[in-house]
Amino acid sequence: MSARFYIGYVLAVLCLVWTVDLVLGSLYVRYIIMYTGGIFLAGLVAGQRYEHSWLQRQQELERSDLEHDATAARVTAGESGGEGTDP
Repeated sequence: MSARFYIGYVLAVLCLVWTVDLVLGSLYVRYIIMYTGGIFLAGLVAGQRYEHSWLQRQQELERSDLEHDATAARVTAGESGGEGTDP
């Protein structure tokens, strides 16, 4: 996600806190909004990092599988090519 999203999210939470403060004036409600907003943002960042690392692992596995298949194909082609089979 881009930095604009994070900045916008933080500004939206702060505006929500300010609005709730004007309407209700409750300190407890402000802290709940800030806490849940912070937890959501932290979960979003952690989830994205986990997703990126998972995608990288999958790409590396695909590359290693392709390399393994190519090596196996070369070995198989060398064995069935008839090299060294003359008596």
